[in-house]
Amino acid sequence: MIVTFRQTGGIAGVRRGCLLDTSAMGEIEAHRLIELVQGAGILKRKSTKQLGSAQDVFEYLIRITDGRLTCSAHFDDTTLPDSYRDLLKLLQEKSPMEP
Repeated sequence: MIVTFRQTGGIAGVRRGCLLDTSAMGEIEAHRLIELVQGAGILKRKSTKQLGSAQDVFEYLIRITDGRLTCSAHFDDTTLPDSYRDLLKLLQEKSPMEP
């Protein structure tokens, strides 16, 4: 499974992101990532885009590729599903800030 993450926006125009490949991770770390993706329900939705109209909020894009299946979720702070919170936290921890 490959997880691509991008976070942009906010007052300071923050940009951060990462690409995580479970085949290149340790077994425990890979299992945790897969568990969080499944718990979020992203794979069941195929593709979602939920953006509110608020300004200066963070926008998030999560793309999952697992074999031939690709799905994505695009949302912001005002539309963040509760089921995504733990996954988002992990992805932010793995994502360095970009200049």
